[in-house]
Amino acid sequence: MRPLQREWQRIQSEAAPIREKYDAALETSNRRQQTTYAKQLEQLRETMLKQLREITVLDPACGSGNFLYVALQRLMDMEKVVIKSPLFSGLTEAMPEVHPRQMYGIEINPIAHALASIVVWIGYLAMATQQWLHCLQRANSGRFTGQYCLQRCDFGIFPIP
Repeated sequence: MRPLQREWQRIQSEAAPIREKYDAALETSNRRQQTTYAKQLEQLRETMLKQLREITVLDPACGSGNFLYVALQRLMDMEKVVIKSPLFSGLTEAMPEVHPRQMYGIEINPIAHALASIVVWIGYLAMATQQWLHCLQRANSGRFTGQYCLQRCDFGIFPIP
């Protein structure tokens, strides 16, 4: 996680002056500058999110899956920090996409392997349910449709009325 945290600090320091310019452009109503700075901020955010979403974690002796669960939890927490960062407020909000498919475990005992898989998925569903509820709240506020939430959040097990 430390390399990701260092990268996040680098992106924050790079985004801060752009955010100041973006805010100044908002005050002057300069549409072209607003668009330019918003795109730069979104590119920085997407750079960080891409790294979080593409990283894979391998536990060569996964046992009960606790290491993989904690790794997934930390990745999801960091993704949420990036998405909710004040540096990117007012921009199109990114959707959470960190997923258990990024977790890999090796275990010779098939029961322990199954247990590890269940631990990771139950942990993911518990954490993702909170994100799903937030997505539904945004859908109810008119910012997104429920269908958009299903497509982007990958939570097809929760029906939308």
